[in-house]
Amino acid sequence: MVVLAASVLTRSGKTLVSRQFVDISRVRIEGLLAAFPKLMGTEKQHTYIETENVRYVYQPMESLYMVLITNKTSNILEDLETLLLFVRVVSEECRSFEEDIVLQHAFELIFAFDEVCSLGYREKVTVQQIKIFTEMESHQEKIHEMIEKNKEREAKELAKRRQHQIEQERAAVSRQPSGPSQSLPVSERTVESQPFMVKPKEAPAPAPVQQQETATKKKGMVLGKAKKNEELLKAIVTEDHIINEPTPSPVKDAPKVEKEAVQIAAEEKIIVVCNADGGLEQMEVKGDLSITISDANFGRVKVKVANAESQKFQYKTHPNINKNSWTGESLLALKDPSRSFPVGSSLSLLKWRYQTNNEDEVPLSVNCWPTIEGNTATVNIEYELTQPNLELRDVTITIPIPGPNLVIESADGSHRFDNRNNILEWSLPLIDSSNSTGSMEFNLNFGGASSAFFPIRVDFISENTFCPIQVESVVAVDDNHPVPFSETKGLAVEQYEIV
Repeated sequence: MVVLAASVLTRSGKTLVSRQFVDISRVRIEGLLAAFPKLMGTEKQHTYIETENVRYVYQPMESLYMVLITNKTSNILEDLETLLLFVRVVSEECRSFEEDIVLQHAFELIFAFDEVCSLGYREKVTVQQIKIFTEMESHQEKIHEMIEKNKEREAKELAKRRQHQIEQERAAVSRQPSGPSQSLPVSERTVESQPFMVKPKEAPAPAPVQQQETATKKKGMVLGKAKKNEELLKAIVTEDHIINEPTPSPVKDAPKVEKEAVQIAAEEKIIVVCNADGGLEQMEVKGDLSITISDANFGRVKVKVANAESQKFQYKTHPNINKNSWTGESLLALKDPSRSFPVGSSLSLLKWRYQTNNEDEVPLSVNCWPTIEGNTATVNIEYELTQPNLELRDVTITIPIPGPNLVIESADGSHRFDNRNNILEWSLPLIDSSNSTGSMEFNLNFGGASSAFFPIRVDFISENTFCPIQVESVVAVDDNHPVPFSETKGLAVEQYEIV
């Protein structure tokens, strides 16, 4: 079959959204769509119309029509299946077949239509896969954001410590006995790390101010505005008893958070699929240890790794890494000691993989207990952190909501109901040993099967890795001298479902 175009029309023939999949002019498509309402008959049994050149396959959607324009040689059964898929896509994106809502989600529909058909031929995809493709989530982006948040938090902590140190130094200076300023040496009345110093509160001597004014008058041309600023500055200095010392500017003295010349990054992705009864169907962890050199002087180094419980994981080193050193000493070094690591680009040193069917290895256990009585469903969901060494951040548990009138009875953390997608998002900013368990209970009007509350999806990030791998040290190749390095870790979810 070849789908020429997929369109959403009103009963009067107005085109709301149209996407063409073959090389055909816009005028031709508009002409075919304009002719569609005129070809509609009064019969309600058929769902297609054939002309000399094309075939219209359509389905009513309340006050709208979903119309596919295909060639006459296409398989009508395949056309109908494709039409049903398009209708489900529109229903999933818009949730209501109204003209203003369809126009509001026009771009989302176009992107979804492109996932259904390519060059006129239907792709083998489901509605759920189309939804995943259009969301375009990036686990690498999550890990990058997590690393940036860690840097920002470290910078804030360093700034707080610096501020506390400055306050202590000021307090020490203010406790000095008052007296003539000439009785104290200059070295004792200044703080080297600050651009200014607070003197003991005493009447300032006017002589230095007059001398400074005289020196200002002897200089070259001075604009009036600058003179006013200088006078204002002198007034502030006189009032607050501040001595302006020739020290570096505050911007230069501000602490800088910089990466070391050698940067080590350990990143992992986890896949977990559990069934509704609590059994584990699949669990896989894939990790990567990479190095980035920012200074060519530190390019020839060796990385010493401590990997406890290494027998659980399957490791694979880069082809340029000396496998004997890794096997015997857990040392990551190049085969050729005279070579250096590339500068300015990341290089993967080690990859690992872990697969298991042991339920105890799952980092976060999530159980859902739907109870359906008549037209009312009561759902209890609980989580348990089974790996106490992990701290899970930005945890989101997504539950499908198949019925109306949702009422949250109790919940740890926060929650949000997505009316468009009919899902309930249960969010917890942090799960660690202090809140290793939690639960949520809600009610709604629903009398169907309990399987409607599945699949449940879980998403989180962690600053730790599932694999207990640790970089002990980085040393130079020539003299084994320690080289400073920075290390970041991250664990992100690639797929985590309870089905």
